[in-house]
Amino acid sequence: EGVEKMPRNVKRHIAICNWSKRGEKVIEELHHPTAEPDTEIIILTDAEVNEKELREKSKRYANVYFIKGKPTSYETLKSARIHQAKSIIILSDAVDKEPDPKTIMTCLAIRQLSKDLKDDHQPHIIAELMERTNRKMALDAGATEIVSAGFYRTGIMLQSAIYHNLSDIFHELLIYEQNSS
Repeated sequence: EGVEKMPRNVKRHIAICNWSKRGEKVIEELHHPTAEPDTEIIILTDAEVNEKELREKSKRYANVYFIKGKPTSYETLKSARIHQAKSIIILSDAVDKEPDPKTIMTCLAIRQLSKDLKDDHQPHIIAELMERTNRKMALDAGATEIVSAGFYRTGIMLQSAIYHNLSDIFHELLIYEQNSS
């Protein structure tokens, strides 16, 4: 009940790894008039999610599909057709005290899956990190963009999912603002 099956050949979708209250904000923003409301959104999470309740609460979940499993697992990633995604947002796992290693492992798993499936399409990976010191490691692991949790609002992450590389611009602006005040 209330569980929607993902379309079989979905591609150029947006995938979200991990789910929390912030995930709901992400869905809200992705349905902003300036965003791409028809894009399918696939959420990979091992958290308990009451899909039925979310769907009843909001029409925004009409094209949102949940896949239960760890975002670090090949099986989970494959079933979400992650290698075919347009953008992937990796939210920091809210349950984990130190979520960054898991985020980095997710990046590695996604890139490895694309290699294994000999897929030339490289999804745009936006990874949220708790510690700025992990930035280089996440980029080395295959993240395209890094956003710092708490430092950015969710909106920047979403804009980046839609218009790639925006986070760099925001990052520059924020650094500039900090230095000039």
